[in-house]
Formats: sequence, C-alpha cells, structure tokens
Amino acid sequence: MWQITKKYFRLALVGVVTLSLFLSGFPSSFLVEKIVEYRQDKNIVDALYHALKDPNVIDKGFGNVIKPEVQKAKGATFSLQTGYYMGNGGAGQSITGLGFKPDMILLKPNTNAGIGSIMKTSAMPVINSAVMGAATADTASIITLGGDGFTVAGANANTANIGHSWIAFGGSDCTASGTFCVGSFTGTGAATLAVSTGFKPDLVIVKRTTAVAANWSSSVMADNHAQFFSATTNDTTGVYFTTTTATGFTVGLPTMLRLVFIILLRSKKWREPWMSVRIREMLSMIEVLQE
Repeated sequence: MWQITKKYFRLALVGVVTLSLFLSGFPSSFLVEKIVEYRQDKNIVDALYHALKDPNVIDKGFGNVIKPEVQKAKGATFSLQTGYYMGNGGAGQSITGLGFKPDMILLKPNTNAGIGSIMKTSAMPVINSAVMGAATADTASIITLGGDGFTVAGANANTANIGHSWIAFGGSDCTASGTFCVGSFTGTGAATLAVSTGFKPDLVIVKRTTAVAANWSSSVMADNHAQFFSATTNDTTGVYFTTTTATGFTVGLPTMLRLVFIILLRSKKWREPWMSVRIREMLSMIEVLQE
C-alpha cells in the first residue's frame, strides 16, 4: 500500500513543482524541450498517464503546452509476431494464427541444418525466398505467405525434428505515414541509385538475388557504411549503401547489378502497442481538462 501511495505522491509532487515553475514564468520552451527529450521513455509516458487523471496535477494551461509533443509519441503502424515450430520434413507445414497477414518472414533452424537464415517478403516472386548468406535466391517455394500465417516446405525451412525460430512482420506501408516497408528494385548499372520508400528509414536491409550476402545500414552508421549478417568486416566504401534521405536511401554499384529485396523500418516511431492506446487516452483526458 505504501509503495502505491509513494508512487502517486511522487507523481503529484513532480507535477505540482513543474506547474508552479510554469505559472511563475519559468521558460516554457525549456519544458517543451524536456518533454521532447523524454517523451519516448515509457516511464515518462506512464507518469503523464497517471498524472493526467488528476486535474490538481496538470491543468489545462500546462496541457496546452505538452499536447503537441504528446501527439508525436504515436504507435507503430505495423504488426510483429515471433514463434517456433518443429520441422516435420514434409512438403508443407502451415504456421497460422498470427492475427495479421505477414509481409515479411525471417526464420532460422536452431542448428546448422539447411542453408541458414532465410527471408521471405511480399515483394518477392511467389516462389522466391532469400538466403541471407552469399547464395542465390531459392526458387522452390520453401516459404509461402498466407492470409494469417505462412507455409514452410523442404529441408531448408522444414528440417525434420529440428526446431525453427521465426519472426513475422505485417503492415507494409511505403508512404510518408508508414513505419515498415518491403519492396524491390532492379539495378541500372549506374554508379548510384536513389530508392524511394516514402519515409526516412532508420534501418535498411538489402539482399540481391545473386550470391551476395545480405547487407544492412542504420541511421546511426556513417554515410557509405554497410554491415553484414555474416562474419564479414563492415564496408566503408559506399559500394553497398551511400546515404539515407528524407524519403528513401541510395545504393552503390554492386547492389544495383541485380534485383534486390528491401526491408525498411522507421524506428523513431517503433513503440510498444500499449503506448498508442495510452497516448489516445491521455489526449482524451487533456481535451476534457481543457473544456
């Protein structure tokens, strides 16, 4: 009981002190900057969620200040599910019950069986799956996407008596409002090529259909840098990736020589599902307090 009381007492105290500073002329820009800095922390979001329940902690004046920043803490627009299955060695085993239509599957046997990690996206030809190592695309329909799951077949994706771990993503949206996108492009042979995704990606994964290892780049990496999923030194020459842009990314010559498959994530909007629900509730409460 004391722990609960102590929690709400601290929330109320923080709110009262902050409000007092605001009403006494303390620079509101400083408060907004702090909210921008901390709004991605789920602990801060939880604190605001509880504090907003009490009009004695946050009044409508302060609500007007924080509302624009609270609105930016939006939830992800894609779905994610993980799982595990035991291979049966058959021609087809269905994994269902995801709760959404997958746009991307990543799976890996728990041993060195098969061909290692495999990726399948909705942007690929139906029969194709990408081998994440330095191998050409598999065209034997070893992973087939469905409306509520996927089907695996053959020794590489359904090895008998071997466990397989998988990750599924759904909700590909290659527009400005998207946070996850799968796609493909065909190289032109030019020195570089700009690929449009609709938003500025924080993570890009590319795999050629030929025997070139999958590579990736993130927003924390310097321009011209690329990493790999294998024991390979990162590339810094720009031959795989050069830069990311406000609406996509740019690749170098080797990546452009063949059809490749891309997966992009905008991590700045990647939030736990509860956050979008909490934010909606918080905004509703702010609207009530402002009436």
